[in-house]
Amino acid sequence: MRFYIKHTFLLFLLLPGASLTAQNFNRPVPPGLSEYEFQRYDTTHLNAYYICAPYMHNGTNDPSKSMMIMDQEGYLVWWTASSRKIFDFKYHPNHNVYSFTRKNNGTVRHYLLNNNFQLIDSLEVPLGGGDIHEFMIFPNGNYCFIGLRDSIMDLSGYTFNGSPGSATTNVANMMVWEYDTNHNLVFQWNALEHIPPDAHQDPYNYNPNNFDFIHANAIEYDVDGNLLLSLRTANAVYKIDHVTGDVLWRLGGQYNEFTFVNDSGFFAQHDVRRLPNGNITVFDNQHFAPGGSRTVEYTLDHVNHTATKVNEFDYYWPINAYSLGSYRKMNNGYGIIGWGNVRRPTPSISLIDSLNNVAADIFFEDTVVTYRAFLQSLPGLPAQPQITCISNDSTSATLSAPTGYNYYLWSNGATTPSITVADTGTYVVWVNHGMGMLGSTPFHLTNLQQCTAVGISTHTPNAAPTVIGYYDLLGRTVHQRRPGVLYLKVYSNGMVEKEVYWER
Repeated sequence: MRFYIKHTFLLFLLLPGASLTAQNFNRPVPPGLSEYEFQRYDTTHLNAYYICAPYMHNGTNDPSKSMMIMDQEGYLVWWTASSRKIFDFKYHPNHNVYSFTRKNNGTVRHYLLNNNFQLIDSLEVPLGGGDIHEFMIFPNGNYCFIGLRDSIMDLSGYTFNGSPGSATTNVANMMVWEYDTNHNLVFQWNALEHIPPDAHQDPYNYNPNNFDFIHANAIEYDVDGNLLLSLRTANAVYKIDHVTGDVLWRLGGQYNEFTFVNDSGFFAQHDVRRLPNGNITVFDNQHFAPGGSRTVEYTLDHVNHTATKVNEFDYYWPINAYSLGSYRKMNNGYGIIGWGNVRRPTPSISLIDSLNNVAADIFFEDTVVTYRAFLQSLPGLPAQPQITCISNDSTSATLSAPTGYNYYLWSNGATTPSITVADTGTYVVWVNHGMGMLGSTPFHLTNLQQCTAVGISTHTPNAAPTVIGYYDLLGRTVHQRRPGVLYLKVYSNGMVEKEVYWER
């Protein structure tokens, strides 16, 4: 008889010689795109697609820069490669368009695509003050984005990190630009006219040659038509008047107007959003703070000036996402997290359910990151091509894509409309569509002789996490456990349990 005393702890341990950092690239991708591992632990159908733009962090010559749409099983539905990093690829449901952002030699341009992934418009950030962090389409159709404008300022009267500022500080000043659909400027906001330089928080570096004093990274159109701004190096969210530009309130940072009732606040945050219930969410990077990165939701009391945490999520182990990142909570209670600038075995993207259980994870190759990640319904997504199969004999089968396309790319690298295969497995073909490639429904070939396949609608999702091994407290693999000894039980999704083994 065996007895176990178990205690689950949410802490990642780097175990020497263990295989828990290994990746199982289990979804087909075309040559040149970043490979990834997809794990699904939840069978709920959400009628939604993962949207992201992965790239290799600090990689200049890597071929993996792309935009990607994946179905709920993690299969690549649409993609396009790029010679430059792409940021903030997303779908705007109220306007039925996609957008993405690119930076070229300091110039930032935002692009819009229709449902057929054809380019329909683009806007350049004015004055060459490029900023990639945000592009919004307001309810009236206007475009809004962040820009930068250099300003030389005498900051010798301020102290940063214990030292006086320079009399000739080059301030990277944040601007908010709003244009109508004809590209006419209708609103602009200059941060230095409303926020003093000492809103900058001491843990962040002060550079007199490039002082990014608040580093804005998100704009949210609030329910009353005013704007919420996420200011990373101020550790704050500001609300500004959309007409006058006045600051209406400040949450967090040097000039915080709220008391955090049951929380210590956020640090280096991204992606502030307003929920339908009135609460706000942020992706809290927690840079320079003792805890790991998390998502957090607050309810704000504007009478008593309190901020009360009503929900938060952190992963099985502490994650230090020191830059980038996003969090969007959906109407069904699920949430999609882009972990930003992290390394394996930490996931790149996580889906959580309404109870904060991890429903799915996506792991890109190590050092490949995403600025943001989304899970969105795409009602106008083009119909996916269907693969047909003919059995030749007991040793091969012919798979064919629909005709009428200019380019074909199969998951085995072939570029012909039909391929002959001698192995069972999952096959996908991508065909040209708009500025990218549209993927077929995956064909899971299980029997060459009968051309038997399991369709995507009945394909079994990844099973629940399995035990991948036992380790001692020094991280060494244990092949034979001894009674009364504490071991670490490691699962395929990275969770670790302490377990005392007894046998008699």
